[in-house]
Amino acid sequence: MSSLVYSAIKSLNLTKEEKGALCAFFLNNPNKRTEVEDLFPTLDDDEIVDCLKNLLKPGPRK
Repeated sequence: MSSLVYSAIKSLNLTKEEKGALCAFFLNNPNKRTEVEDLFPTLDDDEIVDCLKNLLKPGPRK
């Protein structure tokens, strides 16, 4: 897990289930990982957690 996204998933206050779901999401959507890696440097830790948790909510994503 050397990418910024996977490091954030590992280090932030997320449950084991959330971490697993996020890893699967980014493995299945590598283009989304690239977008998020561009976004993360502009956010603080709480905002990153909110961003990641929003990805776990059901519903369509573009």
